[in-house]
Parts: sequence; structure tokens; C-alpha cells
Amino acid sequence: MYCKLCDAEDFYKPWFKEIHLELFNSPQPNKIHRKRWEYVVLIKGLKASGYLRKNYYYKILDLGAGKEILVPFLTRYGHVYAVDKYYPFSSWKEAAFFDSELYNIYGGNYDRSRLTSRYLDMRFLDYYPESFDIIVSSCSIEHLDSRDEVVALIADVEKLLKVGGIFAFTTEFVVHGPSVERPGSIFLDEGFLNELLQNLKLIELLWPFSNYQSNHPFNKAVDGEKIEHPHINIYVSAFGTATVFTSAAFFFRKVKQGNYDLKKPIHLPPPEAVRPEISRILQQYLREKYPILNIIIKHIYKAKTFLSKIAKWTSLKS
Repeated sequence: MYCKLCDAEDFYKPWFKEIHLELFNSPQPNKIHRKRWEYVVLIKGLKASGYLRKNYYYKILDLGAGKEILVPFLTRYGHVYAVDKYYPFSSWKEAAFFDSELYNIYGGNYDRSRLTSRYLDMRFLDYYPESFDIIVSSCSIEHLDSRDEVVALIADVEKLLKVGGIFAFTTEFVVHGPSVERPGSIFLDEGFLNELLQNLKLIELLWPFSNYQSNHPFNKAVDGEKIEHPHINIYVSAFGTATVFTSAAFFFRKVKQGNYDLKKPIHLPPPEAVRPEISRILQQYLREKYPILNIIIKHIYKAKTFLSKIAKWTSLKS
């Protein structure tokens, strides 16, 4: 039902308008963009699975959370553990701040006591088995460096979910053309999806996956680097114009318990995966005591972003 490709027609369906109103206080977005679809379909699928019910309290892990709207929204239903590689020097602008700053980014429109943010590499999740009722991820797993890392992450998710729990995620999916497999850009396609499904041991798809897309004119493939509306099926020069991709949503339920020790975390991360707490506290203290550091860090980040764009442009030209 909701294991599917992004489709422009979805934006005009009652279920989409209902959830969009909950998330963004309006029934429809100003732009037809697949990222907005991802947020809506994740919430709709979770509700359709029987979760996100009123008066229930869920433990929710958000992988690669950044500063997405899903984080404060999900605190309505329980405690959210938002993990990402939060750091001011991050090349990913959605996480280019200290983890503790996430609380203030969302203002006062949520229960702060229901949010825990952490700097944590999702390849080294150090939680105990069966810790979470729900694990979500909005377009983050494709930023791993290999297919093996994607397989390993899903194996970790299988352990971290409670029996009956839900794993809901969106990611890039190749509609047609050559697949994309390079560090930081690992896209799903039909072949890789089948490989993932064959490796599952403790979770299974909640609904069969559908690769159907309507003939809606907004589904026409466009240059994703130039056009933001409509933005459903896109191609980008970095991957070659023959590769057209979109977003896809998947929902899995944990159907049985695995063979693991409930008293031991599934990983003991290396130091670089969990930034030392003393370093985080010291750096934040210096930034608060000397506000000029915020300005310096901001300009350093802008310079790094500018230089990375030049490097990318140069590599494409060569």
C-alpha cells in the first residue's frame, strides 16, 4: 500500500492532504517535490501500520535525522532519539551544528523532554537490542559508502527493533537507467532491493513494494540541479542523464526475535563514531563564551561548501 515509488498523483489524494495538514498546517505544498512526499508518506505508513496512536508512548530512533520536521512531530507520540553526524564543520548543512543545538532549532512547538539528540555515526549504533518501537530514516541510508554498509545497517535495525516494531524509511530509487553505486551515493534499484529482501532474517515488508507511477505530467523526468518544481523523477549530471531516480518508501515489521544478548549493545563504536563528550562540551562552551567563534565557523563552512562545489565542477569538466 505505502511501500511505493513517489508519484505526483499522490499529492492530490485525501490521505496526502490530511497528513500534510498535520505536518505543515496546510493541505498541499507550494511545490510538488519528492522530499515533501517522503515526510508525508512516512507518517501515513506508520499510522496505517497501527502505530502513532494517541495515548501511546513509543521509543523512536531517527537515523540521519538532521533537522527534519519529522523529529519534533514524532515527539507527540513518544521519545525521539535523533542521531546524525552533528558538527559545525559538517559538509552536510542539515547537520552542520552541535547536537545540543537541535533543541533550539525547533523553537517551543514540541516537548523538549521527549527529544534526545546525539552525534553518532549510524554505522556504529551503540544501543541495546530491542530498544525501539519505531526506527525511521528519511533519505539518509543512500549516503552510506557501499551496498555492504546498507546491508549491515538493516541487520542492525533488525536487532534494535522490538518484536512487532516498525522500520520505515525513504531513499533514492533508480526508475530506469544505470544504477548509482559510489561512496555517499548508494541508490536502490530492483536488483539491490531483491538482494536486501533475501538477506532479511527478523523483519519483513509490511506491504508488497509497487514500482507503479502514473502518467501524470509532473512525473516527467527533469534536471534535478535546475528544476525544483515539479521534482519527482530527476536526473543529475553527476550520475549521468541516463539515470533517472525518485524517492521510494519502505515499511518493515519485526516478526521474530533474534539470537542476541539483550544486555549488550549491538556495537562498541570507535572513537570517531561517537565524538568524545568532553570535546563537545569544551567546544560548545567556547562558542557560547566567545560568540565571534560562531561567525568564524559559519564563514569556514561557507568556504568549504564553495570549494567543494568548485572541485565537483572541475571534476565534471575533466
